[in-house]
Amino acid sequence: MTKIIWRLLAVAAAVCGLAACTDGGRTDVFTLRADLRGLTHDTVEVRDVLSYKDTVWRVVQSGGRFVFEAEPDTFVLYKLTVNGGASSFYAFGDKGGMVEAAGRVDSSFISLCGNVEANGRLMDFERSLSSRLDAFADEAAGSGRDVAAQLDSIAGAEAAAYVASHRDDYVSAVVFEKYLWESRRPDYELIDSVLGCMSGILLDLPELHRARAVVDKKKAAFPGRYVYLNNLEFTDGTRMPISESRNNYLFIEFWASWSRPSMSLRGDFGEVYSKFRQAKVREAGKSVGVNFIGVSLDTDAAVCDSASRASSAGWRQVCDGNAWVSDLVEKFAITSLPDNVLLGLNNKVIGRSLTPSELDSVLSAKFAR
Repeated sequence: MTKIIWRLLAVAAAVCGLAACTDGGRTDVFTLRADLRGLTHDTVEVRDVLSYKDTVWRVVQSGGRFVFEAEPDTFVLYKLTVNGGASSFYAFGDKGGMVEAAGRVDSSFISLCGNVEANGRLMDFERSLSSRLDAFADEAAGSGRDVAAQLDSIAGAEAAAYVASHRDDYVSAVVFEKYLWESRRPDYELIDSVLGCMSGILLDLPELHRARAVVDKKKAAFPGRYVYLNNLEFTDGTRMPISESRNNYLFIEFWASWSRPSMSLRGDFGEVYSKFRQAKVREAGKSVGVNFIGVSLDTDAAVCDSASRASSAGWRQVCDGNAWVSDLVEKFAITSLPDNVLLGLNNKVIGRSLTPSELDSVLSAKFAR
């Protein structure tokens, strides 16, 4: 599919050309002309992500076409968010710059052409990445592998390699945001290492400062770390004492009834739960099992229990009504749903953000003996 998209975008870029993208207008104005498919909302939000001013413009589109103009003080990077936040893309701008954007907003890439050179470097990276992803998808077709997860992993590795070799380049900021920070499954350990290799102008960017703050918080519960848990109280009135959580494996599912991605995964996690709920293994001189618990970000325990019954989730639930500021959410620095953590003995973090198949694989290696 991405091959077809790139052929269409290549045609659009060829038609655009530098001459077509410049009209001899005012030298202090940046202009972006867009002709996009797949827009469902009338308004496009444009944000200057290089500035601490958090400047936002709202532009009305008609038939997928709109023109955005601004008078930047210097070189800028705009993030354009469409379809009510469902999709976004980036475009560099400068005084006197003219850029044209074409493509489908529900695809991975929007083609940019014009006289702002940084956009060309971004397009070179994205074309190279698209070719790599296409080759892997063709090779993996029909293999039964979790292709989506593998594609995310490849994109993250390519993005990390690009940043490592372009440590002081604004294009690296976009590559970081799109393929690491905004990934469907962010690898925070990789993100931490990538942030650590940045230098120069990148160190002053507000978006990267915000990313660093989140990662620093999450580092307290990176794999290999030990996390202290209090006694856990469940919605059914039962409790899990500290000793029980420390002396067994513990899978913690973070979810909410209003989170569709969370709800869609519960059935698959339920299969893993059924497979291992009574599993035992000898470790550290004692019999060790695995417990599953849910941590609901709902503000009403009754809603949590109702949703759990509807999804046939048989494990116990924690729901203190505090949503994003609940103790366990803050302890594990949960910033999006769905998410999860797997703890080993003594509450050592073994894995984070596992897919059902990854959880099955880890538990099988431990318990299916």
